Amino acid sequence: MIANVFKSLVFMLACSVLLTGCVANAETETTQRVLKALTQSDHRLLSSQFTNQVTITFNNETRQYSKAQATFVMRSFFRQNPAVSFEYLHQGIMKNGRPYTLGIYRTPIHTYSLALLLVPQDKDYLIEKMVFANIVN
Repeated sequence: MIANVFKSLVFMLACSVLLTGCVANAETETTQRVLKALTQSDHRLLSSQFTNQVTITFNNETRQYSKAQATFVMRSFFRQNPAVSFEYLHQGIMKNGRPYTLGIYRTPIHTYSLALLLVPQDKDYLIEKMVFANIVN
């Protein structure tokens, strides 16, 4: 009896570790694609990581867009603000279990802090919310 309980606990722990590894791997793949998209100012690659409805905030002005609309918004943003660099500063998990990332997006003229809220979808993570805030130099 005790041996069966112990085996069950070991099995559940092993499943938990494997599942966590799969989630972390999917999140890492997504954040790497987003890193590439932001570094290259690639609106198409970035939009491939969007949910069907995306909330984008630029300097305290928040709007919700369809995936197609958000693609055009980011194309316009990247044309006006081509990337010099992008780097992640922090990646974490909120209390509700949803991953987020914080980073710095640099252009020739502006520097923006960028927060991304990700949501699980199928076996991947997608961007549900982006918040750009201009950092005054």
